[in-house]
Amino acid sequence: MTLFAAVLLEKQIVIVCSNLGMLSASVLSIIPLIRPYQWQSLLIPVLPIDMMDFLDAPVPYIVGVQNKTTDVLNRLANAVVVDANRNQIKSASVPQLPQQRELLSALRPYHSRLVGESYLARKRPVYECTDAQVVS
Repeated sequence: MTLFAAVLLEKQIVIVCSNLGMLSASVLSIIPLIRPYQWQSLLIPVLPIDMMDFLDAPVPYIVGVQNKTTDVLNRLANAVVVDANRNQIKSASVPQLPQQRELLSALRPYHSRLVGESYLARKRPVYECTDAQVVS
């Protein structure tokens, strides 16, 4: 919910993932989450290493970065950083959504339907991919 709130508040969002396929898919999957709203600012699925100065931009953005180096970390003091490798979100200040508990309980049936009730689904959540899924 923190990521969803950050997108709605047009924060600077950086997604870090070592797998380029998952990185670009993660960045691009944020846009449908906010429908019927549209992301009007900058969106870069994979930011090249030689363009890291872009992270200093004073505008909202959603950017994918493959490696979280110390240079990248120094530039992200006010940004929301999503570490897809560790399933962590670090943010300076993103307020909770109004009526967040009610929203979570309303979304729970849809999440359960996506995840399924199988043992494998409980062991491996929706946001994770196996190596076979990444290759295919």
